[in-house]
Amino acid sequence: MAACAVLAWEPSDGSWEHTGTHTGEWASSLPKLPDLSEVCAVLTDGRRKPPIVELYKCIFCLRQQVDVASQAAEALIQSLTDFPPLAGGGDLRSSSVLFRHECCYLLGQIGADSKDVGGVKMPVFLALLRVLEDEREDEVTRHEAAEGIAAVFNHNLDEVNFDYEAFDRQLLAHSSRYSATDDAHIEDRDVDEFRKNVRAHASGGGAGPGHEPAAANSGIEGQEELRTRHFLRRNRRLMAILDSYATHQTNSPLGETCYVALQGLLRQRARVCACQYRSFDPAIGDPTAVPEDIPRFLKVLAGEEAELYQRYIAMFTLRNLNAVAELAQVLATDTRSAALRHEIAFILGQLEFTSENDGLSDAPAGTQGQGQNTENVAVTALIQNLGKLDEHPMVRHESAIALGSIGGAQAKAALREFSADPQPMVAESCLVALDTCAYWDAWEEAERRINGE
Repeated sequence: MAACAVLAWEPSDGSWEHTGTHTGEWASSLPKLPDLSEVCAVLTDGRRKPPIVELYKCIFCLRQQVDVASQAAEALIQSLTDFPPLAGGGDLRSSSVLFRHECCYLLGQIGADSKDVGGVKMPVFLALLRVLEDEREDEVTRHEAAEGIAAVFNHNLDEVNFDYEAFDRQLLAHSSRYSATDDAHIEDRDVDEFRKNVRAHASGGGAGPGHEPAAANSGIEGQEELRTRHFLRRNRRLMAILDSYATHQTNSPLGETCYVALQGLLRQRARVCACQYRSFDPAIGDPTAVPEDIPRFLKVLAGEEAELYQRYIAMFTLRNLNAVAELAQVLATDTRSAALRHEIAFILGQLEFTSENDGLSDAPAGTQGQGQNTENVAVTALIQNLGKLDEHPMVRHESAIALGSIGGAQAKAALREFSADPQPMVAESCLVALDTCAYWDAWEEAERRINGE
């Protein structure tokens, strides 16, 4: 995931538009983003072999095209389909784990953001399901597909009017992991078993580390109980697929991601984060948390024996409290979960980009002061992680992308140092992060000229 990079191609405060000035010799040198037709050509034209920087720009240009979500999804899906996974191939659309996993991330975000079930959500889901089940794909790409599947079905879904039977038919028709012959086994699976797994990790009694927020912990009664049972029963096959990966690959990034995706579906369904961040995340931070709770949530996040989904809740709670130093600490010290560490790296980039470009006006009351001088803390932690050659590539990649969103001399020096890293995903991430830095530098120079500085 790289939502911070999505933001990195937007003007920081809209001042460019307000000037009404798009001419001048200095303005003509600004980097231009491709239009929709050019993006689609780069992603799908078999006669081209675009470099990773061009591919990366294009897929995130699509994120800005919210009014053409179906076309954006179609282009991403076509690229993943027309250029099947091929390790070491000459076309990066087939061989680049960075590109393919970013396609899956973006598809998940587009699907989550849309209410169009037939035109967007269903095609996105089926494409991500194919990637998840395709063992030719790198584990990092499949991990992103699993996370995207959960995002699609956790947001903007009209549960009451959703045609679960049609969805079930589509899943059975397209899944290589399950078929109609598995129906008896799946039908016999008691949905109460899913509920028991959730309640085993959610003991109730109010918000705080080790607990779900009060609204999620309170007893489900009456109509809500029926709605929940309906949701679980109708989605039994999807949850069974996620559960199979979570059960059989428990300590891998893919297994952990499927576990977190399953827990998110079971717990929150259509909930969204009541915070200032636009990304659709795998867990929701505790909305009742206050700055004084930071040490308690840090204890959960840093506790490697804690249940993984509770650690995710603590992590996003700390993000919403702008606890940069605490998140950086866990990035440096955690040894249990690469999936969790890569999420922390993403969050550090998201925090620093947001605080730099939007100020801290949207941060929770009492946390603004904590944002002062945190950039060096984040940059230092991310550079150290990028330099860990024994770290999982997905974590080093996310640190590189985060550094590109933050920018600055230290970040750029580290990105240049590792731009020829022997791990392709890391090297490519450094290259696209440097390109992001260059784009922002050009915009900042333009803004200084506009302001007469």
